[in-house]
Amino acid sequence: MFSGPYGGHNAECDNAIFMNPVLDMVNSRQRFAMIPFVLRRNPDRKLPPCGLLVALILTLFGTSLVALERPAQIWDHKDWHASYEQGRCAIWTGGDGAGTYEIAFDMGGMNASARYLPIVYSNLPLPLQPEDEFVLIIDHHMSQFGSEMSVYDGRDSYDRQMVAAGMTAGFVPDLVVALRQSESVAVQVMRDGEAPFIADDFSLSGFGASYLKISEWCQFDPNALFRS
Repeated sequence: MFSGPYGGHNAECDNAIFMNPVLDMVNSRQRFAMIPFVLRRNPDRKLPPCGLLVALILTLFGTSLVALERPAQIWDHKDWHASYEQGRCAIWTGGDGAGTYEIAFDMGGMNASARYLPIVYSNLPLPLQPEDEFVLIIDHHMSQFGSEMSVYDGRDSYDRQMVAAGMTAGFVPDLVVALRQSESVAVQVMRDGEAPFIADDFSLSGFGASYLKISEWCQFDPNALFRS
């Protein structure tokens, strides 16, 4: 039961909210609990018109429901791969004896990440060290993105030790623009006491199509990524 903008019961608003086909996917016992308490009936609170209430609820829960319903997906194109699982999309290349370069987003293009994951061998030291610095070489030219990369380590989904070089999230949109216009990207490592070396070199053949595919799956504008 909802109060109208001037107090009092608004049956039309109740029906519009509780009979909405999107919200109706949630069973009747759960539906009321999902609606924020600020929207529940409160005789001391004046609420916005019914149409605004419906729009707000659909905004809050519509994207989440879509993410829950969509099955996991995998798509391959040339040298790149695309995946969707539980509301997160990723594109990556590499593997088969080489490291991996991956870019990922949540629904709506939020929480962007870009990272390089070298191969880790259990009988050898980790290939990246905390003090390492990086140069990201795009089409055989040094770019400004390497200074935004730093090393972190942890455990992968198989509980194996992993190490990666991740990029500051706010630079991912500009990185995507640069990679869509290029043919190759390489990760150069600079380490004190050693000559700089190329850790991995990746083809960008198929990058653009794979990126467009995940923009469909995760519902964001591929030409206007969210900037944090």
